[in-house]
Amino acid sequence: MTTRSIWIEIDSLHSEVLLRAINQGLMPNLARIMECGGAAEVGYEIPLQVAAWATAHTGLSVTKHGAIAFDQRIPGTYRMRIETRPIPPGIAYWDVLGKVGKRVLVINSVNAIPTHEVNGIQLNDWSVHVAGRYMKPTSFPPEIAETLEREFPGDPFREEDWGSEKFVDAGRLVNAISSNLARKVKAFSKLIDCEGWDHVHIGIDDLHNLGHVLWDSFDENNPGNALVRKALSETDAAVGVFLDRAGTDAAAMIVVLGGIGPANTWSHMVDKIIAHFESGGVRDRNIYGVLGRVWSAQPHWLKSRIFPLKSYLREFYFGAIRRHRRAYAMPLNEESGAIRINLRGREPNGLVAPGEEYEALVGELRDAFLDLRDTESGVPLVSEFLLTRDLVPEAMDSPMLPDIFIKWNRAKRMEVVQSDRLGPIKIDFWPARTGDHHVDGFVLSNRPVAHDRNVSVLDLAPTIAALHGVDRLKRWRGSAFVGPNQRPKGEPAAARAVSRFR
Repeated sequence: MTTRSIWIEIDSLHSEVLLRAINQGLMPNLARIMECGGAAEVGYEIPLQVAAWATAHTGLSVTKHGAIAFDQRIPGTYRMRIETRPIPPGIAYWDVLGKVGKRVLVINSVNAIPTHEVNGIQLNDWSVHVAGRYMKPTSFPPEIAETLEREFPGDPFREEDWGSEKFVDAGRLVNAISSNLARKVKAFSKLIDCEGWDHVHIGIDDLHNLGHVLWDSFDENNPGNALVRKALSETDAAVGVFLDRAGTDAAAMIVVLGGIGPANTWSHMVDKIIAHFESGGVRDRNIYGVLGRVWSAQPHWLKSRIFPLKSYLREFYFGAIRRHRRAYAMPLNEESGAIRINLRGREPNGLVAPGEEYEALVGELRDAFLDLRDTESGVPLVSEFLLTRDLVPEAMDSPMLPDIFIKWNRAKRMEVVQSDRLGPIKIDFWPARTGDHHVDGFVLSNRPVAHDRNVSVLDLAPTIAALHGVDRLKRWRGSAFVGPNQRPKGEPAAARAVSRFR
């Protein structure tokens, strides 16, 4: 069956890796998409990939959909909690299409927003990479997931695939990725073929683990790079099958967000830096550092079982500390550090007055973080110190957002940093994973992409709506970057690599 449009999203593939693989001939299907249309970098609203995926799927600003990260602040407190489903159903762009009569097929959207009723089929979390989280697949109608569970029993992934390079078997992981992609090609092709869809949305997340636990193998000089090349090639082949199923006239958009790169990050050290800023770190007993070193050394099967306890203890420990500091760290993700000011009138125990005192503290923090340098090379630790209010106008009124985002210099792994004001600060521990998320987005389309404007995650949902003649919603801040009447520049994207899955 043919479709009018298809959105394929690839989770956690860095754009530099993507473009290198295209240039090396490893991803011919994605290369054809670029040849027929165009490509552009995709800017984030805030530097967190969970928020970026949520905005891509809803078209809403982060202040409207509320998904900051999986660590969500509990309003009215100084504590955080894990919430893997922070977005209410019914607000995704496919719901908008369905309400105007478009038949939609939504399969494994990244960080799924399950809808209880959709004008078509929605399948969530089936055979995804997060095996260690024990996510049970769901669908509408329910029998879709039930049927797939019977037809494709078992799971090619193991819990150690989600841990670190210390425990993973690289060859076995890549074979599991190949096996899982083959399963998805068969299952998703059946769903695409069951009727003539107006729009198909497919998420491919199989490279996610690979980047986390085997990032060093993405280096072309690493002996394990052949395994990475295999995984990239077979991901492209799966994309080729889905494009082929959609038909040559389908408007295709390939969305890549949350790229993974070297895990040279100090996000878990923000609280320690603030302790040095506030008091020189003299009274810092470093309990968190000790616990962090112990935690990072554990196998994933143990982590997955005691994770709720770990999260509770972390928040119990830090919750009491945060209320007595002028500024405190919000543990959101390793890709970006985050700071919230303990603002009077906004926080339960606000210490900082709005206005001049707030601005003065922000300025001091900016100087303190930007002055930190690697003791070996003199390279700055921080690449950007971002005020959230400059990124999102409504930030000051949000109970969930930090006031400050810190982007790390990922070019070098820094063990010790220092400045005249804060002195030397040694990293407590390195996270177990060699790769972690970077602020990185890319979109490819077989329709010409406007080159005279920046593309934002806010623009993705309005673009699909425009392809179907659906007017831009008032609640959307973005706008379409390709139009419904645009045609490919050349031949339609061909699935040159599909034969291995047939």
